[in-house]
Amino acid sequence: RDEGGEDTYVVLIPMVCGPYRSSLRCGGLEKDQLVTTVESGDAAVLCNQAADMCYIATGSDPYALLSDAFAAISARSATFRVRTQKTLPPTLDLFGWCTWD
Repeated sequence: RDEGGEDTYVVLIPMVCGPYRSSLRCGGLEKDQLVTTVESGDAAVLCNQAADMCYIATGSDPYALLSDAFAAISARSATFRVRTQKTLPPTLDLFGWCTWD
């Protein structure tokens, strides 16, 4: 809870940047640690820095937090569009409330 007594939620999203991908896991030297790993999956690819390793944000509404997080990642990476930026295909207008209709 924050100082005002509201619940605070945290989102941690591992990122993909160029040939590198991040992952999160519990562990490390102490079991209560969060460990971030950045790797390419190719021993020939070497790196001494990672531009976008993990997106971290907090908020009081978990649904808005996730929506805003993916919109921010989409804007930064320019590799995908979020659902609100996409249009539905016209074939969906042919479906009723049940696809068996």
